[in-house]
Amino acid sequence: MFSEKPKVLFTCQLFFPFYGGPSNHIRFLAQPLLDKGYEVGVATGKYPGRIQNEYYGIKVYEFDLDGVDIKHCGIKGTKEEKQRYVEFLKTWDIIFFYAAQWWGIDVAVPYLDEISAKKIFWPCGMSGLQTSTENFGVPFTEFIEYYEKMPTILRKMDCVASGSRNHHEWDFLQKHNIPNVEYLPLTSEDITAMKLPDFRAFYGVKKKYIVLNVSSHFNQKGHEWFRQVCLRCKRDDVLFVQIAKEGNECAKDCSEFLHPNYLLSIFDDREMTLAAYKAADIFMLTSSWEYAPTVLYEAASAGCAILTTKVGNYRDFPGVYKEQKYLGEGLEEIINNLDWWKLASRTKWEQEYKPELFWKRYDRVINAIRLKSDSPKVSVIVLAHNQEKYVGEAIQSVLSQTYQNIELIVVDNGIGVAEARNEGFSRMTGEYYMFLDGDDKLIPTYIEKALKFDKDIVVCDYELFQDKNTKVQVGPFDYDTMFKENRAHISALVKRKVFDKVGGFCSEFNQGHEDWDWWLRALKAGFKIERLPEILFLYRKHGESRSSGMDHEYARIQIQNKHSNSIL
Repeated sequence: MFSEKPKVLFTCQLFFPFYGGPSNHIRFLAQPLLDKGYEVGVATGKYPGRIQNEYYGIKVYEFDLDGVDIKHCGIKGTKEEKQRYVEFLKTWDIIFFYAAQWWGIDVAVPYLDEISAKKIFWPCGMSGLQTSTENFGVPFTEFIEYYEKMPTILRKMDCVASGSRNHHEWDFLQKHNIPNVEYLPLTSEDITAMKLPDFRAFYGVKKKYIVLNVSSHFNQKGHEWFRQVCLRCKRDDVLFVQIAKEGNECAKDCSEFLHPNYLLSIFDDREMTLAAYKAADIFMLTSSWEYAPTVLYEAASAGCAILTTKVGNYRDFPGVYKEQKYLGEGLEEIINNLDWWKLASRTKWEQEYKPELFWKRYDRVINAIRLKSDSPKVSVIVLAHNQEKYVGEAIQSVLSQTYQNIELIVVDNGIGVAEARNEGFSRMTGEYYMFLDGDDKLIPTYIEKALKFDKDIVVCDYELFQDKNTKVQVGPFDYDTMFKENRAHISALVKRKVFDKVGGFCSEFNQGHEDWDWWLRALKAGFKIERLPEILFLYRKHGESRSSGMDHEYARIQIQNKHSNSIL
């Protein structure tokens, strides 16, 4: 249970005084929480030159760990330090795991079930999914096994955040039907509205246009291409401004590049960086890999026209998109219609990325998680195959439940019904579960009322509708009666521990009556089925339903032959 002002922890590989996208993003995330009086902290690695244990009101907790859990490098650090980190995580109410592919999440994975905090995971791009031969010096094949395990990890989270719907990360989440996914794009300060130094006056800039690049001296940032565009540009009215501080992979090449239309600025002054954005006409992103680079949000906020390589979430911004070697051509396209591109960039920021929208989205997520903290999660598994006409109604009946802590899982494939139910169960993360066939519906109060029974298995009365309208009273559920006739229905509320003990549905009943077989097995295992004496489930009877074409007499003989020696 949360206190009135919960403790919120972010885990981040690099944090202030390192000034990069993750640091800035967490600063924005933390601000409204701090304003409400929450305790906010960051768990991070050691960083040279960090002399403070608090930045912007965020407490910093360092751990002497490094690396990622793959064979190529592994996680560096003592067993004791790893355990200290895990025990530390257990002291927080909400944890934001920021990014995959680093020790902050990898060390925690084996202990996620022991960590009671509500967990929000922002994978931040999943760069290891890229099919290039290397990923930051690590062979791509090293990440295959890492990401094969990722869906299981994601399903243990209370929320999975993704900053873009135009990225392979989003495709991965959709492909694996990850529950609780939230689209949560980034933000930046409103640079246009800020009072800042006059960058042009400070540097004596007389050129008509400023083309800006802000990025660290790392090879994947593509600084050589920024210099190449400057070198090949035939115009004399453009100044290329590069602001870089961190990293040293290309710092020497940049500092030795001498050109009258090139300015390299290396300073710690954040205010002057923002002033450069405000003065710039065009922002050029030259990277070979990104996820959701903060610099694009900052450029849009400042009203810069955007020229970018086709990396990360570039399609989320209006701009000209080019491969690195064609950026020079893109520059001319931008300049030829500069005012339009600048307006489009700023308009996009105002409509989708300004801080007020950012905080509103996160506030909704955190409030939802707080409301769920005292209520068990119920996983509702909907079988949708061949139910195109009705499945929308089934799903809406789940979304309309008065009980809110629900995980919706939709299984849509052509495998047998028993196997489809087993697949759905393998994906669930709730303490309770309920199956719902895609042509049936739940009454809005069903789950809320069933939970109040606090029993292992709860089955409500139901009503047949459409081709036949009949009210049905379920039960009794003693073994002898259930052996003769299935007196339950599939849409019962069941505790997860029951399925864990009884096991999955048997594939020999893939054509139907798999639930009857399962109820008998559950009764033999010692579990009781409780009746909820109220009609809270609607069973659609129609000519296309699976039960309509079933040989019920054959199924009855098959069931009773299997269980004939087990009458209790």
